[in-house]
Amino acid sequence: MSIARVDDLLRAVLLRAGRVLPPPRRKRFARQVRGWHEARCIGRANAVVLSHAKSGRTWLATMLAAYERAAGAPVGVFFSHDNYIRDWSARGAQPWHAGKRLVLLVREPGDVLVSFYHHWQHRMKPGKHWVNDYPYGPLDLWEFTQHPRTGLDNLIAFMNRLAAETAGRDDVLRVRYEDLRRTPQEALEQLIRFVAGSVDPAAVRAAVEYGSFQNMQRLERQNADDPRASSRLKPRDVNNPQSFKVRSGRVGGYREVYTPEQVARIDAQVRAELDPSFGYPLG
Repeated sequence: MSIARVDDLLRAVLLRAGRVLPPPRRKRFARQVRGWHEARCIGRANAVVLSHAKSGRTWLATMLAAYERAAGAPVGVFFSHDNYIRDWSARGAQPWHAGKRLVLLVREPGDVLVSFYHHWQHRMKPGKHWVNDYPYGPLDLWEFTQHPRTGLDNLIAFMNRLAAETAGRDDVLRVRYEDLRRTPQEALEQLIRFVAGSVDPAAVRAAVEYGSFQNMQRLERQNADDPRASSRLKPRDVNNPQSFKVRSGRVGGYREVYTPEQVARIDAQVRAELDPSFGYPLG
């Protein structure tokens, strides 16, 4: 049995054992166990792809897995939302990612919030609400956007913290979702070369084709009736398009979802408070 599999089993056993703890201690313990497990995975990885939820992680992971199959060689990345790992490493003098090759995957904040809202509303399991102190609802999109645990203030703080922690490092690559959408071949080649040192362009082309929006939607529809398929790429309700993991993927789509006044408020806050090196808002 591999070390990774042993870690997975131990994580499951510890989380189950922690259910007997009183609620406050149970939540702290659950977050610590998840953080320990992340730290173990990160230690085995060549690099970490770090992103806020709904910044394109599933799409990128799908393409990297397809690349590994086509190239016949592992890239060796671990994906993190910089969440539980912070609980596990909170006593460290430096950020947990210091000295680790890091890819920062970022996306237009307005688009992140719209996608996060639909994920929270239609896909998120109750346990994730509980362990992350997310609201249980009901909330409309604008209420969600203003909520201290899920909204724009929290997203900007998350991005600014990472910008400050990684400033001046030459072992950090920023990848914007919008650039990955516009020039996927070039952006994916750059990422793989940064992590692995070399890249197979033909395998990248195959990965980009496999990760196309149309193919990922097809895969998710196929997974809907497959009990063996991972829930990561499976709709919660096949009759509700908002419950699909691959929902829209549009760049700048938030401008058509929020009211014009809300868009103006989001853009003004992003312009005033987000580290300008990210280049948001676009347009």
